[in-house]
Amino acid sequence: MAEIAEVFVMFKGEWKITDGASSFVANSSKAEVVAQVESNSCKYMMVSQNTTYAELLDIIYDALVVYKSRYDLVLQVKYNVPGMQNPPTVVINQDKDVMYYLLRLISGRTPPPSPLFVSLLDKSPSQELIPLQQDVFES
Repeated sequence: MAEIAEVFVMFKGEWKITDGASSFVANSSKAEVVAQVESNSCKYMMVSQNTTYAELLDIIYDALVVYKSRYDLVLQVKYNVPGMQNPPTVVINQDKDVMYYLLRLISGRTPPPSPLFVSLLDKSPSQELIPLQQDVFES
């Protein structure tokens, strides 16, 4: 039986760089969210160790109730790296990335657990990266 990882997902925010350090900051002006999604900007999900990238995307689309046909999800994580004050952000975009992330969570090698940051990429020709907003959710 596969182990289960507790994934802490942060959304409704955007990446900001302050004094050379990047951080995912909640965007209070975009905080109006449809009732199906919790009013805060984070969510816990239970994810099987054997989950693929495509399956993880489906889980997140369902949990956030976002139009899959209109938006791509951009998944990022900042791993805690000993001796590095501001580690780079890592994009999760394939099965091996998901496997590595989930194994780190399950093994406890990421104290405190590294949140999964989710942004939306509009599938329109401009491919503009946007924070989660009310109008992107299914009704």
